[in-house]
Amino acid sequence: MLRERSHFVQKETYHFLMHQDYLSGLFNHRSFQEKLRENAASGKSFSLLLGDIDDFKKVNDEYGHQKGDEVIKEVGDILRAFSSDHKGQAFRYGGEEFALLLPRFEEEHLTSFLDKLYEELRNARSLPISMSFGQAGSFEENEPGKLLSLADKRLYKAKQSGKKRVCLEGGGMYSGDLDHVIKEAK
Repeated sequence: MLRERSHFVQKETYHFLMHQDYLSGLFNHRSFQEKLRENAASGKSFSLLLGDIDDFKKVNDEYGHQKGDEVIKEVGDILRAFSSDHKGQAFRYGGEEFALLLPRFEEEHLTSFLDKLYEELRNARSLPISMSFGQAGSFEENEPGKLLSLADKRLYKAKQSGKKRVCLEGGGMYSGDLDHVIKEAK
């Protein structure tokens, strides 16, 4: 009996290590790919937010890698709480990149979500954190690779537009500095 229990605990530990990112505490890239495929196959409407910590290299260069690790952990805590509160999941995509899979929100709910998220990032314990995101919705594209590519292109556009922004699925731009959505041409 004790041997079976030990095997069960060991199996659970391996499962955790296989699916969790050690530093951020979030689900890892592998889990993200699996969940993205599951969501796409389910036919349910959802949003993908692909995000990147702005100027993260400066954090490591100016404050050291330990501070950079603190920032990654804190971003993980913030994104886990926000995604969980909104029936979604947060993942560490890699390096300073993160992904959120969320139910599809109406624009005003999304704006409220982003306002609160950016406020939490600004008030982070370790350092004020700035992030950029690209959003893509399953109604635009349901093939996981194409949906991810669309979110990635929008993340790049948000970065080019001044960082601390979200390039939205409809072509608009949300700015973390403002309390409203800025409409821009695609």
